[in-house]
Amino acid sequence: MPLFSQVGNFSSLTSNATQAITGVGFRPKVVMFFMTGSGIHGIYPHMYHSWGAASSVSSWYMAVAFEDGVPTSVGVRNQDQTHCIGSVSESSAAITSEATLQSLDSDGFTLNWTTTDASSRHVGYLALGGDDIQDVAVGAWTCAGVPGNQSVTGVGFKPTLLFTGGMGSSSFGVAQSNSRASFGMSNGLNSGACSCVDINGAPGNSAPGLCAMFQNPTDCLVVAAQSGNPAAEATLVSLDSDGFTLNFSSVTSPGLYYFYVALNGHLSTKVGSFNQPTSTGNQSQSGLGFKPAVVFFQSYNHVSSGSTVQNIAEFAQGMSDGNSAYVKWAGASPGATNTVAKFYTDGGGGGTVLLLADESTSLLKALATLGSFDKDGFTLNWAQADATAREILYFALGSSAGTPTLSAGQGSWGGRMETRPSSDFVG
Repeated sequence: MPLFSQVGNFSSLTSNATQAITGVGFRPKVVMFFMTGSGIHGIYPHMYHSWGAASSVSSWYMAVAFEDGVPTSVGVRNQDQTHCIGSVSESSAAITSEATLQSLDSDGFTLNWTTTDASSRHVGYLALGGDDIQDVAVGAWTCAGVPGNQSVTGVGFKPTLLFTGGMGSSSFGVAQSNSRASFGMSNGLNSGACSCVDINGAPGNSAPGLCAMFQNPTDCLVVAAQSGNPAAEATLVSLDSDGFTLNFSSVTSPGLYYFYVALNGHLSTKVGSFNQPTSTGNQSQSGLGFKPAVVFFQSYNHVSSGSTVQNIAEFAQGMSDGNSAYVKWAGASPGATNTVAKFYTDGGGGGTVLLLADESTSLLKALATLGSFDKDGFTLNWAQADATAREILYFALGSSAGTPTLSAGQGSWGGRMETRPSSDFVG
């Protein structure tokens, strides 16, 4: 019973058409997408962040944008339940690109771009498949809007690994002011984790955008607010036979939509956190109990606090399947007279999985590549580091003991197939 994983990237189309992504090496059961605002690696003006997911039957995406270098700030967000990836303009609140999943194919997947512009954007993806993944659900639910437990049902099975997201919005397919994005994760056994940025800059504001961010390694879902408690904050209570139950300690309005990706099967999972080292070199994380097939990282570029951090909003995500890697970063701050917003994208040709930058200087603060997947964890190689021990969240996914795992790389990374014996697992 194998687990198949592939981290890859491609460039979005500039005209409406279908786009077949091949070379994945297997038929995915679920694909998660990550997009920024450029098709060329490097740091650029404005802030763009988009992530989405699709199975054979359902999909969704969230996208935010924030304008750089203007006295009147513009923050834009959009969420959609029919497309799996999309983007919005930082200045006009227009939807600039959208694609639906047309099919999951024997060697990849096919997208149908229904909205495009002249910009070809860099899209990263994580594709998962194989018999070890027995059930997949991609969906949304409506928040009750009151503190306490809320059960989400209709998933169809008891999840092994859960991802959540939200923007604090009650509508689909309509770009709105205020940029918000969140990503949470939990496996029900280890601690859940979530980070979020909130950039509140409605068009026409007379002052630079007001920024805030929040991260907590015990939360499963968070939507940050400009100050004080998050607009929504929830921990995982349980993974249930037909879904999951969250406990909301903080919540604003009823009727807001949140999203999930749920997986079930013969999977080894770990959700956790660690701190960035303050010097270069190798950093090993152990205690997973298995050798990962894929690891995903995210951080809000700040030390652990569990409280709202004001006047700055940053968000970094990266991942690797041991062969290929992908990383992106976005950041914004009010600035003295004009907004400051930047983003970075990298297809991971050098294996970069974590990149932390400074939007005010466009300089890198820290950079890590994947050193190895190990018997009981993974090793990062920090090629650049500073004096800040930033908190980094991660999830690791592997196959059950003794089953084969395949990671099909792209480009110069090549590909591999390996059978992991029970000696690769701890306990």
